[in-house]
Amino acid sequence: MRTNVMLLAIAAMLIGHDVSAQPAPWAPERLTPGWVFTPSGVLGVLHDSNVTLRAVNEPITAEAVALVNPRGEIDFNGRRTHFNAGYSGALEAYRELSELNRYEQKGRLEVRHQARPHLQLFSTASYANVPTTDRLELGGGVLPFIGIGSQNFQADGGFHLQLSERTKLDCGLSFQTIHFDWQ
Repeated sequence: MRTNVMLLAIAAMLIGHDVSAQPAPWAPERLTPGWVFTPSGVLGVLHDSNVTLRAVNEPITAEAVALVNPRGEIDFNGRRTHFNAGYSGALEAYRELSELNRYEQKGRLEVRHQARPHLQLFSTASYANVPTTDRLELGGGVLPFIGIGSQNFQADGGFHLQLSERTKLDCGLSFQTIHFDWQ
């Protein structure tokens, strides 16, 4: 019996599905009726023990980095309409090496409306202005680190129409633009 449980656990680990984490800056969807505004912020300090690449026999340069991350979300939950908008900014400020200072900004917007009992309209948009390419959230993949500014704007819209008990029509349009700042 115990061997069967161990074999089952090992098989579950080997066959398991990929798990994706929720994007860090956003909170789960609110279910509270009406308007809800949620401000938040994070302040912190970290110690960067290798701020620059160093050669053999060169001293290690360490630096204190201040972190500031303001965030805010506004939600509306009505009888037939859901609206959500959010913003998250981040600043990494080095004490002595100001050329390593970085900031990023992210925003998003989502609207869903139940126009008829069988028709739902939806629209989403997101924007990211980040200091390096690896901080762009592009679907399932991540770009390798390149220290250039990057911007991503994505907008989607469409509808879900339930034609019958077994037939559903989903229609959508998507737009995405990515810009790399090659300074």
